[in-house]
Amino acid sequence: MTGVLAGCTNEGAENESSDEHHHHYHSGESRFTDEERSRALTTGKRLRESVAVLSGQRRGGNGTAGGTAWHIGDGYFVTNGHVVRHLDGIELHTLDDRTVAADVVESAMDPDVAVLETDAPSVPAVTTGDESTLESEQLVLHVGHPSLVGEWVISMGRFVENSPFGVLTDVPSKRGYSGAPLATLEGDVVGLTTGSIPRDRSGSPSDDPEPDGDTVHENLSGHTYAHHVPISTVESRLDEWTR
Repeated sequence: MTGVLAGCTNEGAENESSDEHHHHYHSGESRFTDEERSRALTTGKRLRESVAVLSGQRRGGNGTAGGTAWHIGDGYFVTNGHVVRHLDGIELHTLDDRTVAADVVESAMDPDVAVLETDAPSVPAVTTGDESTLESEQLVLHVGHPSLVGEWVISMGRFVENSPFGVLTDVPSKRGYSGAPLATLEGDVVGLTTGSIPRDRSGSPSDDPEPDGDTVHENLSGHTYAHHVPISTVESRLDEWTR
């Protein structure tokens, strides 16, 4: 999937407009009902308790970077391989305002999964589900830390498909959501957010570049889907790395 996915870690200067964020998160017109938003808020607030802010020092002393991690059980936290692969001194800041050190048990880039081990007994583990049971247009959400918005931000969208690339949704996904848990409105985690993927996947990196049409874009959100590693893959790697 090289050249297809765009990660969403909290690192470096942001090159995204805050206006685009506000369009995504605070638009006056909603495509969801009041009841759907209320359910998402209730579920998201419960899911927040299992989610931590991940941070660490870039190797070589070039500042800090991070993303999102969540407790899957027995002191193991899950995030993306691309989030931790160049970090030392990794710490997790939990919703109950504790900061704990975390060690990387194992990580990979394909699939983009990392498992961390830490002593965080007060953090509840998520409940996992089955991504194969998701239905088209089903409401889903994730909780992460997009730096231009805040921490433990709840974003909602709809399931698109289980593709060869992984689980695809139209949930808003910006820098800082890398490593976020994707959940149903019932609270079952069905995926691990990694980044975004073009909605039009017909081209390839070898195609000759061509200019965009005669359009001045005000929002690029309609051009990508959020990408998530299926929870079945996450659990398989967890079992393999911690058995």
